[in-house]
Amino acid sequence: MNQLKVNMASRFVPTLFQLFTKLSEKATADAIAIPPGDEGPGRFPVVVKPETRAFLEEQAKAFGSSIGGIAGAFLDGIAMTEMNRDGPMLISAIAERFFILLRDHQLSFPAAAEVLKPVDISLNDMADMERLRAKLTSQNIQWIANHFHISYEWFVGKSEFPSDVKHHSWYKNEVGAARALLAAARDSESAELWIFCSRGFDLASDKEDGVDQEKTPHFIPVLIRKYTLPAGETYETFEIWDEGRWSYWRCRHHIKLLFHFANQIERGNAMQAIGSRVRFRLNGMYLSREDYHKLRNSSVVPASLIGARRHVDWHPSDFVERSMAQQDIQDWESISAYEDNQLTLRAFEELLKNKFDDSCAYKG
Repeated sequence: MNQLKVNMASRFVPTLFQLFTKLSEKATADAIAIPPGDEGPGRFPVVVKPETRAFLEEQAKAFGSSIGGIAGAFLDGIAMTEMNRDGPMLISAIAERFFILLRDHQLSFPAAAEVLKPVDISLNDMADMERLRAKLTSQNIQWIANHFHISYEWFVGKSEFPSDVKHHSWYKNEVGAARALLAAARDSESAELWIFCSRGFDLASDKEDGVDQEKTPHFIPVLIRKYTLPAGETYETFEIWDEGRWSYWRCRHHIKLLFHFANQIERGNAMQAIGSRVRFRLNGMYLSREDYHKLRNSSVVPASLIGARRHVDWHPSDFVERSMAQQDIQDWESISAYEDNQLTLRAFEELLKNKFDDSCAYKG
């Protein structure tokens, strides 16, 4: 029991599933490094290509088995999948993804139990795999997925894409996005709107249409909420919004309008709307091309990619407010003078002047 308490107090140790995956990945890499032979297919007793035999041999070395045994395990897995007998395996995968979420959001088990009180998942449940599996009902999984802004389909093993991108989040929905920022600022200890771009673009000048879209600057807004638990432990959630194209004038106009509203919250101008001063930040960061595509393609849990690695590379507010470091201010003056955008700016003023009620939709 004492050992259990020690383990529960620590952050995480690798699970058997994770160790198995790492071992298999290493064996696969070793197999890829072996040049294919020209001696023709091998037999053991099924006929395979030399590349397949090399793959199976490396897997067998890694697990101390025979290539026949490894091949049999793969064939058994395929057969189980086809005959719908892989239920226990899928249930284990759901539990594994549950623990991946806790690890990537840097939650200890006691802190996780505090967060998961609304779905009645306790420390004892997390210490007993059978009890945990019983608690991971579709309703509870949906609550967890919603809270951490993670795809339900990924959680239950039906998709390999973890991010739950919030569609129609800001483009042609500037007032709806402004309301989302107010709600995040009101309901969390602090909130941040980050604008992530791929490194190498000059946002002050890269605004030309008519070129290959992959070569134009894109951006992804991410709404980050920070929570503090009773014992002082903190964690963050990451809500991914639609990607936008900076070079397309309409996208650029709409996101700059949102920069303006976020800047108003950061300056403390949401007191009347929320009833108390809030901690809010608007920041920009460049990601490597590789990391940006991971975020764009929803191929990683966002917390694992941007959780602890954030640093401010640029300030979005410089694109909408005059300052010593102002960027392309003429573009903002043109945006704010446009008649349709003036209606949006007046709607922003109304949101900030009146007590915020997220049950009421703005009527333009």
